[in-house]
Amino acid sequence: MRSNLSGIHKSLLTFFRCVLKLFQNIELLPTFTNLQISCWLNRSQIIQQSEVTISFCRSFVTLWTDGTLLAQMGVEHRVITNTGIAVRIFGLIDLCVTASHRGEKIATTLLQQVEALGRSNSVDFLLLFADDARLYLENGYERANNTCRWMKVDEHQTLGIGEESMSDCMLIKQIGEQKWQTGIVDLLGYLF
Repeated sequence: MRSNLSGIHKSLLTFFRCVLKLFQNIELLPTFTNLQISCWLNRSQIIQQSEVTISFCRSFVTLWTDGTLLAQMGVEHRVITNTGIAVRIFGLIDLCVTASHRGEKIATTLLQQVEALGRSNSVDFLLLFADDARLYLENGYERANNTCRWMKVDEHQTLGIGEESMSDCMLIKQIGEQKWQTGIVDLLGYLF
């Protein structure tokens, strides 16, 4: 399984354009004017291990209206292992909507768009960690009862490898053919 980093960059930029188009739809968000979308790709790291290329590509999308932050979400494309089997994921990070605009389906729309992008780019799962799972459960995510392994990083140094159950906060949504297994999930990098 190879990850085409430049291909995923193009796909993420397509995602950002789709989000902008959706949020400019007057029927969806009739009160917003001067809606702007900002996105950037964080530095990427590629690690070669046997025939699997492990890619870390984090992107952020922020939505602004009239100079006010409306919403943000991070998306990290990564290969992880689920019980030793390599799977492609989009890790969802820090999805939030400004309090005054909650309940307007902005977060749901972002989740739907990242899911569509994942489906069109051979991503197996959407994965995230959340203290409050209500939004995600309403959108078809399931709690995952797995032990996670990750690289502990703090203040620009590696502290070791962490391994513990994340059943209280890890959620997944299958969007590919691969089935999720109970067992060890190795994030093959830092915890997002």
